Amino acid sequence: MTNTKKQETKRNGKSLYMDISFLGPLIFLLFRIPITNIIGNEGNGYFAFSWELYTVLGLFFGHCFSSVISEMVRKRVRKNQYHNSSSILTTSLILGIIASLLGCIIFYFVSDALLGFLSMKLSGISFRLLGILLIFSSLSGIFCGYFEGIGTNVPTTFSKILKGFISGTGALIFTSALTKYGSKVGALLYNAQYKPAFGATGIVAGCICGTIFSLLFLIVINLIYQVPLKQLLKKDTITEQDSFLRIFKEMSKLFLISFLEVAFFNIFRIVNMWLYIKTTVLTDGKDKIVQYLGSYHGKVLVFTTCIILLIFIFTGRNIRRIQKNYRRNNMANCWNFFCEDIKQLLMLTLPAALILAVFGKNIFTFIYKSAGNIEITMLQIGCINIILVSFAVYMYRVLKKLDMKILLILIPTIAFVIQTLVMSFIVKLPTIGALSLIISEMIFWLLIVSMELLLSIKTLKPRVNINN
Repeated sequence: MTNTKKQETKRNGKSLYMDISFLGPLIFLLFRIPITNIIGNEGNGYFAFSWELYTVLGLFFGHCFSSVISEMVRKRVRKNQYHNSSSILTTSLILGIIASLLGCIIFYFVSDALLGFLSMKLSGISFRLLGILLIFSSLSGIFCGYFEGIGTNVPTTFSKILKGFISGTGALIFTSALTKYGSKVGALLYNAQYKPAFGATGIVAGCICGTIFSLLFLIVINLIYQVPLKQLLKKDTITEQDSFLRIFKEMSKLFLISFLEVAFFNIFRIVNMWLYIKTTVLTDGKDKIVQYLGSYHGKVLVFTTCIILLIFIFTGRNIRRIQKNYRRNNMANCWNFFCEDIKQLLMLTLPAALILAVFGKNIFTFIYKSAGNIEITMLQIGCINIILVSFAVYMYRVLKKLDMKILLILIPTIAFVIQTLVMSFIVKLPTIGALSLIISEMIFWLLIVSMELLLSIKTLKPRVNINN
């Protein structure tokens, strides 16, 4: 009877599985829906361009610190070197402040020239403010990486939830106020585009508020952690204190790997935007180009990403089990757990994609009050990305746990090169136009999924012994 109850409890625990680490980004994206009704497609277009550029440049000035520090701290905690773990946090905070301040200065002084070259000069209003966000975001990422390194994701998860809620609330308030201000500026300068451009800046202002509160939360948690840390320091097995120079050298080596792992996931969208603007600027008006960018990045991409994040909350329960069994060379269990997760992903992504394909127009008309033909076509194509992105991210998480670092760099690199060549060709076709943005993205994720799936099968599937 007792064993039966234990089995039932275990099954119920499985059915109630939730990964709330994705809840923070989901909350913020849900706020983006009413924000879109304030700033319109043009505002989303300006924000999307500055944000994608920010995510790329931010990798050089602090956004890679989180994964680097997590790995460095984890390695020392396993050896009970708690003094060195604390030294890494202190050193990384110093380097993070220097790097992010440098990035902020560069953002401010090169924004006009860079965005003028990219034919999106009005995005500079929000882009300059993103330099301030970079500082707080980098420092917040350092604390997150430190806590993950010592073995807990709880502070990171709750800081992201806090950040998502405050960022969304702040963005709603600031976009309302700055859109009105932008309207007055546009009337004075006889340029109506200042209204959506300033509205886009309101989203950034909201993000800054959310990130500051998230950082303060993590600082408080770190202060609380000092109490149990004092007990752990007594058990320290340190033989050699890590110097500033030694930590810096190790961080520099890991930085390159961490950068290359995520670089092309961030770069491909800004490259696609630039190719689209550069190719269509002579045939389409600037206003129309910004509207198409906003339609895709502000509506279609936001809505489909909400669905993907919701799927992530209820899937991926076996990733850690796969990692543990892989280390024990128990490939049969690895494969069973992998197949179980894949089946669950299929059960959630296929219906979601089908429902959105059939009722997408009704859903968009309800939440955005209007839906153009191009938006609906983008959404119908974007439904496929719900499946592709979900599988790509899941398999990336699995392979990362298995330390497939070189291959995880090679896969997005190959996908980026191929999708860029495809985008360069299809963007010139007059019949496709704005749809080239989503078609090339679908190709990118299809390539990622195909290569990751082949690698996952090769790595996890048990080999049949012919002799038996």
